[in-house]
Amino acid sequence: MNPEDIIKYKSLYLQTSWGYLNMLMKNVAFLMNGPQTEPIIDGSYLAAHSLKSQSALMGYEQIGKISGIVEQILKLTKEKTLELNQEKLEIILNGLRKVQLSLTQIAENKDEAEMSDEIKNLETLLK
Repeated sequence: MNPEDIIKYKSLYLQTSWGYLNMLMKNVAFLMNGPQTEPIIDGSYLAAHSLKSQSALMGYEQIGKISGIVEQILKLTKEKTLELNQEKLEIILNGLRKVQLSLTQIAENKDEAEMSDEIKNLETLLK
Protein backbone atom coordinates (compact mmCIF):
# COMPACT_ATOMS: atom_id res chain seq x y z
CA MET A 1 0.00 0.00 0.00
CA ASN A 2 1.42 3.39 -0.92
CA PRO A 3 1.60 6.32 1.53
CA GLU A 4 -1.42 8.07 -0.04
CA ASP A 5 -3.55 4.95 0.46
CA ILE A 6 -2.43 4.65 4.07
CA ILE A 7 -3.51 8.24 4.74
CA LYS A 8 -6.77 7.64 2.90
CA TYR A 9 -7.65 4.46 4.81
CA LYS A 10 -6.17 5.32 8.21
CA SER A 11 -9.45 6.61 9.64
CA LEU A 12 -11.32 3.47 8.57
CA TYR A 13 -8.49 1.30 9.89
CA LEU A 14 -8.63 2.98 13.30
CA GLN A 15 -12.40 2.73 13.47
CA THR A 16 -12.51 -0.99 12.70
CA SER A 17 -9.39 -1.78 14.74
CA TRP A 18 -10.92 -0.21 17.85
CA GLY A 19 -14.00 -2.37 17.31
CA TYR A 20 -11.97 -5.57 17.04
CA LEU A 21 -9.77 -4.62 19.98
CA ASN A 22 -12.73 -3.74 22.19
CA MET A 23 -14.35 -7.06 21.39
CA LEU A 24 -11.13 -8.92 22.21
CA MET A 25 -10.63 -7.10 25.50
CA LYS A 26 -14.24 -7.59 26.52
CA ASN A 27 -14.11 -11.29 25.66
CA VAL A 28 -10.81 -11.86 27.49
CA ALA A 29 -12.28 -10.18 30.57
CA PHE A 30 -15.33 -12.45 30.23
CA LEU A 31 -13.09 -15.53 29.94
CA MET A 32 -11.23 -14.49 33.07
CA ASN A 33 -14.47 -14.37 35.05
CA GLY A 34 -16.69 -16.92 33.36
CA PRO A 35 -16.81 -20.10 31.33
CA GLN A 36 -14.79 -20.53 28.17
CA THR A 37 -17.68 -20.88 25.77
CA GLU A 38 -17.24 -21.73 22.13
CA PRO A 39 -19.01 -18.58 20.82
CA ILE A 40 -16.68 -16.33 22.88
CA ILE A 41 -13.57 -18.16 21.65
CA ASP A 42 -14.84 -18.16 18.03
CA GLY A 43 -15.71 -14.45 18.09
CA SER A 44 -12.36 -13.60 19.64
CA TYR A 45 -10.53 -15.70 17.07
CA LEU A 46 -12.25 -13.87 14.20
CA ALA A 47 -11.57 -10.46 15.76
CA ALA A 48 -7.87 -11.29 16.23
CA HIS A 49 -7.65 -12.59 12.66
CA SER A 50 -9.28 -9.46 11.25
CA LEU A 51 -7.12 -7.12 13.32
CA LYS A 52 -4.00 -9.02 12.24
CA SER A 53 -4.89 -8.88 8.57
CA GLN A 54 -5.81 -5.23 8.34
CA SER A 55 -2.83 -4.17 10.48
CA ALA A 56 -0.46 -6.06 8.19
CA LEU A 57 -2.09 -4.44 5.16
CA MET A 58 -1.67 -0.98 6.68
CA GLY A 59 1.96 -1.65 7.64
CA TYR A 60 1.47 -1.77 11.42
CA GLU A 61 3.68 -4.80 11.89
CA GLN A 62 3.74 -5.03 15.67
CA ILE A 63 -0.04 -4.79 16.03
CA GLY A 64 -0.28 -7.44 13.33
CA LYS A 65 2.24 -9.63 15.14
CA ILE A 66 0.46 -9.45 18.51
CA SER A 67 -2.92 -10.04 16.86
CA GLY A 68 -1.51 -12.99 14.94
CA ILE A 69 -0.14 -14.61 18.08
CA VAL A 70 -3.45 -14.09 19.87
CA GLU A 71 -5.17 -15.63 16.84
CA GLN A 72 -2.87 -18.68 17.06
CA ILE A 73 -3.52 -19.04 20.79
CA LEU A 74 -7.27 -18.91 20.21
CA LYS A 75 -7.01 -21.42 17.34
CA LEU A 76 -5.21 -23.86 19.64
CA THR A 77 -7.90 -23.22 22.26
CA LYS A 78 -10.62 -23.93 19.69
CA GLU A 79 -8.81 -27.15 18.75
CA LYS A 80 -8.61 -28.04 22.46
CA THR A 81 -4.80 -28.36 22.36
CA LEU A 82 -4.30 -25.33 24.63
CA GLU A 83 -6.26 -24.49 27.73
CA LEU A 84 -6.54 -20.88 28.81
CA ASN A 85 -6.07 -20.04 32.47
CA GLN A 86 -5.90 -16.79 34.44
CA GLU A 87 -2.15 -16.38 33.90
CA LYS A 88 -2.39 -16.90 30.14
CA LEU A 89 -5.40 -14.62 29.85
CA GLU A 90 -3.53 -11.90 31.78
CA ILE A 91 -0.62 -12.15 29.33
CA ILE A 92 -3.08 -11.82 26.44
CA LEU A 93 -4.77 -8.86 28.10
CA ASN A 94 -1.41 -7.13 28.63
CA GLY A 95 -0.65 -7.53 24.93
CA LEU A 96 -4.05 -6.10 24.02
CA ARG A 97 -3.47 -3.14 26.34
CA LYS A 98 -0.28 -2.40 24.42
CA VAL A 99 -2.25 -2.57 21.16
CA GLN A 100 -4.66 -0.07 22.72
CA LEU A 101 -1.76 2.28 23.43
CA SER A 102 -0.44 1.77 19.93
CA LEU A 103 -3.78 2.61 18.29
CA THR A 104 -3.95 5.78 20.39
CA GLN A 105 -0.47 6.75 19.20
CA ILE A 106 -1.37 6.05 15.58
CA ALA A 107 -4.48 8.22 15.93
CA GLU A 108 -2.19 11.01 17.17
CA ASN A 109 -0.05 10.58 14.01
CA LYS A 110 2.78 8.89 15.89
CA ASP A 111 4.43 5.54 15.24
CA GLU A 112 2.97 2.40 16.71
CA ALA A 113 4.17 1.50 20.20
CA GLU A 114 7.14 -0.78 20.83
CA MET A 115 5.74 -4.20 21.72
CA SER A 116 8.68 -6.60 21.69
CA ASP A 117 8.26 -7.60 25.36
CA GLU A 118 4.55 -8.30 24.93
CA ILE A 119 5.25 -10.27 21.74
CA LYS A 120 7.84 -12.42 23.56
CA ASN A 121 5.45 -13.03 26.45
CA LEU A 122 2.66 -14.07 24.10
CA GLU A 123 4.98 -16.34 22.11
CA THR A 124 5.77 -18.29 25.31
CA LEU A 125 2.11 -19.34 25.41
CA LEU A 126 2.56 -21.16 22.09
CA LYS A 127 5.38 -23.37 23.41
